[in-house]
Amino acid sequence: MTDQQWSQLLHRVPEDAQNALMLALHNGTTIAVQDFLRVDEHFILLRGRVAGTSDTGQMFCLPYDKLLYACLTRPLPEQVVVGIFGELLHGLVDAGSPLETAEQPPPPAPELPPMTPPPLTPPPLSPSSTGGANLASLRERLRAKLTGSGGEPKKP
Repeated sequence: MTDQQWSQLLHRVPEDAQNALMLALHNGTTIAVQDFLRVDEHFILLRGRVAGTSDTGQMFCLPYDKLLYACLTRPLPEQVVVGIFGELLHGLVDAGSPLETAEQPPPPAPELPPMTPPPLTPPPLSPSSTGGANLASLRERLRAKLTGSGGEPKKP
């Protein structure tokens, strides 16, 4: 966008909607706007904060050629959005008419086959799956190792 386009766009942002605006710069910084102090033909002077910080009230003088994009951080009334972005909405707006808001019913949900419930009782467990035989064998080996060859537990 040119300086003139940025200036025209930012001039159309009403005072009560300025704090809903975020400006992204080419260097990756994003500025959360609190309010505009001056909208000039080559720069904007504003009060805001760097996004991700809580340092409010900082003053920024941003040349338009450093701006990458502007976005709204909260929903605004339709009339305000059309007032700001009207000409940029191209086919969505007819010479000052509000955005098309004809609500269409959602498409019907696809028919899914009925689910078969899982069995209520789990299948019986076999001794090998429980590890019962392996556990008994392990205990015997540990006891034998602890008692050594004389049947008495080894002392550390």
